Amino acid sequence: MDNRIYMAVLALAALTAGCQPPENQTMTADSGVRPVLTGRRLPTAYVRSEDGELACMCQTASLKPTVLVFYRGEWCKYCREQLQQLETIRPELEQMGYQIVAISPDMPAKLRETKENLALNFTLLSDSDMEAAKALGIAFRLDDETYDKYKAVYGFDIEQWSGKNHHLLPHPAVYITGPGAVVRFEHVDPDYAERMSNDEVLAEAKKASL
Repeated sequence: MDNRIYMAVLALAALTAGCQPPENQTMTADSGVRPVLTGRRLPTAYVRSEDGELACMCQTASLKPTVLVFYRGEWCKYCREQLQQLETIRPELEQMGYQIVAISPDMPAKLRETKENLALNFTLLSDSDMEAAKALGIAFRLDDETYDKYKAVYGFDIEQWSGKNHHLLPHPAVYITGPGAVVRFEHVDPDYAERMSNDEVLAEAKKASL
């Protein structure tokens, strides 16, 4: 099937499910965030599985209540720590009826490595085109000076991780959704070194399930 036709079919299916169209917002790192409002359905945005298969973020979250996490990539130590911490509360979240879905700009080929390296047992999805992050209003462009510093000083070439040269990253974020992919809770961290604690995630998941 022609890719344009396939994407149109996916979009129609997502809209039929009641998902919101994407807003496609991109910011600079210091321009603040404009996340989706609590009470709205997740936007229609397409990501890819570790096998490279297209998936709709909204439809994925419609399968069951979801703890949806956006992280910058495995190259970020704060992201690795966050993912490993989430794995420790995965059984408790699953007992509450939740699935964990974590999305990053890392290309699909990197996701399987991340799951193996960090011993993760939840879903990772690739937003290398940054469609999902832009739709949620949490995308920003890494300025050229910072990109060069990451690459030259720290050895983090985000182009190699995403396979793209847009230099876009998501602000770390946690969304908790209920039936129909409706957002019950949202938390966005413009400071990439700050993340929700496990206790906070569990507390908000319990409140959202009431």
